[in-house]
Amino acid sequence: MSKQTDLINIPDAITVDGNTIYVDSNGQDAGYNPLQIGNTSNSNTIVQILSANNGIGTIHFGDAASGSGRYIGFMNYDHTIDQFQIGTNDSSRFKIDASGRVTTPNQPAFVATNISTNTIANEGTPIFNNTVTNRGSIYNTSNGRFTVTVAGLYALGAHVRVHSDTNTISYHRVSFTKNGSYIQHTRGRLEGRTSGDYSYIANYLIIELAVNDYIATRVETASGTTLNISGNDECSFYGHLIG
Repeated sequence: MSKQTDLINIPDAITVDGNTIYVDSNGQDAGYNPLQIGNTSNSNTIVQILSANNGIGTIHFGDAASGSGRYIGFMNYDHTIDQFQIGTNDSSRFKIDASGRVTTPNQPAFVATNISTNTIANEGTPIFNNTVTNRGSIYNTSNGRFTVTVAGLYALGAHVRVHSDTNTISYHRVSFTKNGSYIQHTRGRLEGRTSGDYSYIANYLIIELAVNDYIATRVETASGTTLNISGNDECSFYGHLIG
């Protein structure tokens, strides 16, 4: 019995040098149609794609008979630079170079800095109004928020320089908020400082987030005194998806 495809008769199984390719998996190990290579009696099964040492070996995954739909998904190995890449939606998404370094150029990430002084009365959200990096357009400079577009585990950090105009403030703190609610605080001491002194404080967080969650920072003082958050790129808010 054989299969007929485009007027070419293909046997149910082809055996070459003891290796078997099953065109129909009925009765074989995998249970998937229409192709199975090897079976559980084989200790090792290898599919090899050979190319010139300056060529590229490629596997395409298509959902159309013409246009880019023929290779909407792909895997290839570039022998010229010994680089492996995986693509989705007709674009490269994941690369491993010859030294084993992995890059994912579409991974959400942002870095925002403060290019002008913010005045915080009692407590408020510093507006980090300059985006250094904003992959995926996930950070909004108008409200100081990072909004999640891809669910996952994120690493976040914030660093501020506070200019204290008085020595009566006992402490200030930098917080993260999630959807408007406090989730983590870091406190810095200000007691004993003279007028005009600066204080630095940072906060770091690793957190699981869902799509449309948003994260912002807040700065507040113990006594409710107005603080100046330094500009000139001396403050930053940043984060990226780690898994």
